[in-house]
Amino acid sequence: MQFDFQPYEGAGALRFGMTPEEVKKVLGDPDERLVRNKYSEMLGTFEYLYNAIGLHIHFNWNDSLDSISFMAPASLTFREKDLMSVPFYELRDWIRDIDPAAEDVEDRLLVEAALLVAGLHGIADPGLALPVRHVHVLHRPAPAVGLAQELEDVAQ
Repeated sequence: MQFDFQPYEGAGALRFGMTPEEVKKVLGDPDERLVRNKYSEMLGTFEYLYNAIGLHIHFNWNDSLDSISFMAPASLTFREKDLMSVPFYELRDWIRDIDPAAEDVEDRLLVEAALLVAGLHGIADPGLALPVRHVHVLHRPAPAVGLAQELEDVAQ
């Protein structure tokens, strides 16, 4: 399934702020409704998992679409570039050309436009040309503090 990312707005027909019912109208019923941990349960946050198409839809405490994680086989474009089809380090260089302030967090890249790109955990060799593991798009910029744990949770 193809999605085009528009910063602070959404991706494809998925718009930040949508309710769970509105998301279901676009994608159908999820494979699973997931509450990650006791902290998420306490806050009232949850996710809809659409594993067959490579999407995790994250809802905040207000039942509002807050962020989206894309994994294979999903296809995500930004500025006409397919973010899922190029090696992580090539994509990282392309993003740094767009946003020189893009911030590295281990093997991840946090971009001002609320776009987060993750490579393979612990792999720091650009010569390997490994693919992007997942791309996380956010309703608003996320602080780097605590981001590594959030991404680990998404990847599992």
